[in-house]
Amino acid sequence: MSGKGQTDRRRWSRRILVLFSIGGLLGAVRLRGRLAALKTVEPGQGSDPGDDWLLITADGVHVDSVTFRDTVAYAEAEGLQALDLVPGDLPAERAMDVARLLDPASFRTNRLAPGRGAQQAIVVRQDLLARAGLAEQETTDLDPVTFAETLLALKRYAPTAVDVVVAPVLRAAPSASDPDTRLALMRSMFGAATPAVVGLPAVAYVVLGLGMLVNPVWGAVALATWSALPVVATAGTALRPRDLPGHALRRMVDEPRSWARTLVGRWQPPPEPDAIEALRPAYAAAVADGIDAYFEPRRDDCPWCGGNDLSVRVSTPDRYQYKPGTFAMDECGTCGHTFQNPRLSLEGLDYFYRDFYDGISDDTFEMIFSAGAGLEAERAGMLTGVHEPRRWLDVGTGHGHFALLAAETWPDTVFEGLDLGESVEEAERRGWIAKAHRGLLPELSAGLAGSFDVVSMHHELEHTRDPRAELAAAAEVLEPGGYLEIEVPDPEFPLSRVLGPFWLPFFQPQHQHLVTIGNLCTELEGLGFEVLKTVRGECHRAIDLVAVVWFVLNDLAPPGNLPWVAREDAAPKAKRAVVVALGLPFVALASLTDQLVGVWARATDQGNAYRVLARKRP
Repeated sequence: MSGKGQTDRRRWSRRILVLFSIGGLLGAVRLRGRLAALKTVEPGQGSDPGDDWLLITADGVHVDSVTFRDTVAYAEAEGLQALDLVPGDLPAERAMDVARLLDPASFRTNRLAPGRGAQQAIVVRQDLLARAGLAEQETTDLDPVTFAETLLALKRYAPTAVDVVVAPVLRAAPSASDPDTRLALMRSMFGAATPAVVGLPAVAYVVLGLGMLVNPVWGAVALATWSALPVVATAGTALRPRDLPGHALRRMVDEPRSWARTLVGRWQPPPEPDAIEALRPAYAAAVADGIDAYFEPRRDDCPWCGGNDLSVRVSTPDRYQYKPGTFAMDECGTCGHTFQNPRLSLEGLDYFYRDFYDGISDDTFEMIFSAGAGLEAERAGMLTGVHEPRRWLDVGTGHGHFALLAAETWPDTVFEGLDLGESVEEAERRGWIAKAHRGLLPELSAGLAGSFDVVSMHHELEHTRDPRAELAAAAEVLEPGGYLEIEVPDPEFPLSRVLGPFWLPFFQPQHQHLVTIGNLCTELEGLGFEVLKTVRGECHRAIDLVAVVWFVLNDLAPPGNLPWVAREDAAPKAKRAVVVALGLPFVALASLTDQLVGVWARATDQGNAYRVLARKRP
């Protein structure tokens, strides 16, 4: 029996190691394709760029005058406003990081691609630097975090006029692969996702280590394959990493050591006021007398139909920010409406929304919304073949991500945005929307009456205190014959009852109402709309089970460094990193299952969200 067990272990270990090796090689080939797509600046093509262009350099990087002239000439010929320079000798692992973080083939045209590159040098137009609010910033010897934030800002303010190119004679800084600065850099780029990003390499080390113990022959094959990946990723590209082939031979030692140094990296960017600590007194004072004032009295009837057949559908803590309190959503047995009960008061809304979409969470949600290019294109395409929009108001626009991407589908349309937070004004400064309207739609609708031929509300209605008032205001700002597009979570999605309080779209405490598609369409008809299209299964987003796993991991190791979470209630950073790393296989399994659920949702035409397009009758 023991011999059979050992044989089974070897067989399974061989299969895992073979799959690991094949996956690694396929990944390296993919990275090589991206690196090969990087264009190269030809030397000797430039002339004096004058004062319109500046150089931004990382600490230890020197750009000679010839390279500066050549790259400026390239940027001007391509109609660019900024150009990130990749040194020809960039170390192998750093080169692979560049390929992991961006796709050169689509970086320029992808309006939501994060501004990430080699973080060595940038040539930039003076006027772009000024528009991005960076005119007073130092431009030489920048630390890694400041450099990364600078490139990110430039891409946001010129979303289709920033690119990445190889400068063959440019030399990378000696500190280009310094693991002591890597943790701070990753935090600046990935925010709350940093533990997962940091923990991912540990999975490879565990597979290789156990493989060598259980099956030395195939473990050695997997290790040799893994060691050769940097060579595969950079072969035949314009890059000539200065540490190849030595790094490939030492990778089994270099990488784990570098990873360990990353975990304990003490380097921090130049000190700035600690936003977290600065907010702690205000958040402590906000709950000093408890949180009862943040709730209105519990109601006994349904706000949609007035029925009294109510039951608690979910009761849950805040699993998004971990602010205090327990929140319930009731379901009406008469009309199926689901609503928060007791509802948050105005003071409660202010407290629970504070620092969620902006403030200290601004960069995190920028990253999340920037991942939705395909979704925004679907939303913009609802009007294809129906109407050519002229003036479009996006309600709940945030930073204007939808308008930015919808402009690709409708380049002649004027997009305006409305939101309650300061993000809508930032969207106007970036040029993502033509005009910002700050406030609540029902309060602003009289001044905007009949101004738009299209209004969109994408995952906005569920946040409102009175969905009916919001729909009436949308009707008011639309001209006769105008179009209203709405997307909201679908409370009738079967999996919502299986997952209960762990179902993402319940989103407590922010979601106030989950309206059924029948109730919404009936309300629109009563307001003088004709419902033209409804989309259910095709509107599904494969995220439900991944969210469940992430909630569980957060419950096991609560996130820290939040001004409303007491230090003793948060998990130590090391524990959280370990929990997240161990949970990554479950995240992967959940993601695969989500894709299968998505196939089922589309086949049965029932998803976790739905979309409605309606026309206001003339």
